[in-house]
Amino acid sequence: MKGKRTMIGILAAMLIASTPAYASQAVPTYAAPAAATAQTEENSGVQGFVARLYELILGRKPDAKGLSEWTALLTSGQATGAHVASGFIYSNELKAQNLSNEDYVEVLYKTFLNRSSDSKGKAEWVNLLNKGMSRPYIYMGFVNSPEFGKICTSYGINQGQATLTEPRDQNQGVTMFVYRCYEKFLGRKADDAGLNAWANVLLTGQNNAKEAASGFVFSNELKGQNLSNEDYVKRLYQGLFDREADSEGLSQWVSQLDKGVSREDVFYGFADSKEFRDLAASFGLDNSWAGTPVESIPQTPEEPSSPSMSKEDFIQLLMSKRTLWEMDDYEAKVYNGYFETGYTLMDLDFDGTLELLVNCAGGSMHNNPTAVYKVINGNLVQITEEYGLDFQGVELIYNKDLGQYCYTCDTITRGGSNGYYQGQIEYVFSGNTYTSREIYGKVVSKSFDGQESITYQIEGEKVSQQAYESAVSAYDAIAEGTKWNAGFISHEEWTEFTTAEKQSALGELYDSFYYE
Repeated sequence: MKGKRTMIGILAAMLIASTPAYASQAVPTYAAPAAATAQTEENSGVQGFVARLYELILGRKPDAKGLSEWTALLTSGQATGAHVASGFIYSNELKAQNLSNEDYVEVLYKTFLNRSSDSKGKAEWVNLLNKGMSRPYIYMGFVNSPEFGKICTSYGINQGQATLTEPRDQNQGVTMFVYRCYEKFLGRKADDAGLNAWANVLLTGQNNAKEAASGFVFSNELKGQNLSNEDYVKRLYQGLFDREADSEGLSQWVSQLDKGVSREDVFYGFADSKEFRDLAASFGLDNSWAGTPVESIPQTPEEPSSPSMSKEDFIQLLMSKRTLWEMDDYEAKVYNGYFETGYTLMDLDFDGTLELLVNCAGGSMHNNPTAVYKVINGNLVQITEEYGLDFQGVELIYNKDLGQYCYTCDTITRGGSNGYYQGQIEYVFSGNTYTSREIYGKVVSKSFDGQESITYQIEGEKVSQQAYESAVSAYDAIAEGTKWNAGFISHEEWTEFTTAEKQSALGELYDSFYYE
């Protein structure tokens, strides 16, 4: 994960002044000084320092009273170069000039680096201002620089340090993330109070990036804009993906909303995606939040996502947790059910990290239970166990009616000599949960004299044979096949492997999964 972004020193070529890691702050409160202690000797060097501030910051010659008072503060040791400079930078006289960000940065270059700006360095500082960093934050980067220290030394005074305390100035990544939320979601610049409040909840861990984004998306301010479904989705693309909506994705999301899927579910479909997690990480924010279960969301990856955990770390985690998921050898052989016991790796929720599926040993009167293990916050957690889910028979399809990718399987649940159930089940995995629905099914019952009777059903409701067959045809028409693959290792093979061979076998399973 990327670390929090902070300014690191002035590079002569980059012309960027250093700032502390906490990068932050409240501004010093030096306004024009009142009468200072009289000095017995005039320090011409110190006076030159003060006169220079008048000329470079305020753009005028010093007045006698102000020059005397500022000089007295410096020569008496009551103020440092940084303190006095802040009195000019934060003065009402400079504020009244209404400098643009570009002109403000130029003043800082000339005053604290003793030269005009270079185009690249100036652009970087102006960019920080345009993305939410305060002027005090930028000032601190210059006034605490080695270059300004040399200027102070040349006039025989102590440089001192500027410090900042406001939340908005403690971390560039946090502040710029919050600032863009105002711009992308609310369509306006951030107000200072709001920027500090949101920066604080992120810095203190009260909210993660997903929760902060939710606060903007479901705010009264945004609700008051009465966005159409299409405009709402476009706003999510801008705010959570930092791009314009592609036509196919926009159509699919809007279709979901028009069919009754809630705006909250659509938000979580975006917010739990790899694309938004990557965006959060680019600002130095933690992106390991848990997914939020939703009813139905379109999952339309154009290509397999990149893993959020490396292959090596993923396999090492599985190996270290073998006691959690590895089957008992005796039970796997003696209590084998209708399907072969074994292991596979698949990306069930399309988040870029594979899930481990274990086709466990089952009883003789039902299918093998399939346990699913997911990586959550760096740990391996079992999230479901489902009888009748034969993952060796699962297929990945694109449901054109729902506008999303789904895993399906032709489930058979046997009931011994008295009959069995057979049905088509569709699964949608999201976060730590999944939903399943029966598309269609039939129950075959046998009487004691061997006679069979068949009951047909659609989504659990009893229907006629004709309605059942129509449902089968209709589903076949909307279920678009995909090109994909998942490997499988039987438990029998697994038990013959050495530890090193097991690790290698998991690597082969990892590499074998793909979809297009």
